Amino acid sequence: MTDQPEIRVKVTNLVKEYQLGGKHDPKLRAVDNVSFEIPRGRCLGLVGESGSGKTTTAMICAGLTDATSGTVEVYGTSLTDITRPELRRLRRHIQVVFQDPHSSLDPRMSIQEVVAEPLLVHGVGTPDERKSTVAQMLELVGLTPGVAKRYPHQLSGGQAQRVSIARALALRPEVLILDEPVASLDLSIQAQILNLLGELRETLGLTYLFIGHDLAAVAYVSDEVAVMESGRIVEMGSVEQVYGNPQDPYTKKLVAAVLDPIDDIGVFKA
Repeated sequence: MTDQPEIRVKVTNLVKEYQLGGKHDPKLRAVDNVSFEIPRGRCLGLVGESGSGKTTTAMICAGLTDATSGTVEVYGTSLTDITRPELRRLRRHIQVVFQDPHSSLDPRMSIQEVVAEPLLVHGVGTPDERKSTVAQMLELVGLTPGVAKRYPHQLSGGQAQRVSIARALALRPEVLILDEPVASLDLSIQAQILNLLGELRETLGLTYLFIGHDLAAVAYVSDEVAVMESGRIVEMGSVEQVYGNPQDPYTKKLVAAVLDPIDDIGVFKA
């Protein structure tokens, strides 16, 4: 890492409002003036309770929904100032892993087809090359080649999430948005997926935006943490700063709700 690492994702004064009822009714501000940066190869954890605005923020960063105002820049390109074809090309470099792997995988498609789908959509490779890429991606996430012939309903939750990660990596992106990627998994499987994400970030030089409400999981994979409440970031800093010496009352409440946070997370131990 250099002293001034390249910024992969830059969010400035982001606002997202939803109209409630008719056009003269008040609007719901789901994201309220949010700003942050993620340097290359780093992980920012965005943590908060349900309804805090963290997933809406993530989906705007992925280009899957529009902002009311503010900007999101990926690799220095603003998502609000590009054409639809340009946005489509940019999406090759930023991919999403969703919370529930079985819901995000088409049950009618084999795992071979699931992982190859992004390649097919973007016109990458020949059929043989795509088949080879699928095999490489499955191996990368710790699955055997035989999994390619199976269907989502034949997989465990952990296996299905590994397939979701393999699909997200198929286009060789540099940024992954991880929207509560372990929330629907058993505790033992959560640890496996979190370890896998850590290994992949180290091996591939990936940049992560990790969305979560589980403070221990967020701390395990993140370098910095931003705490969201009612659409706003109320506190942001290193994991050690935010968890070890929280300043905002809401952050203090979240940290206090974690049983033995230092022992469970282990990030403050020498």
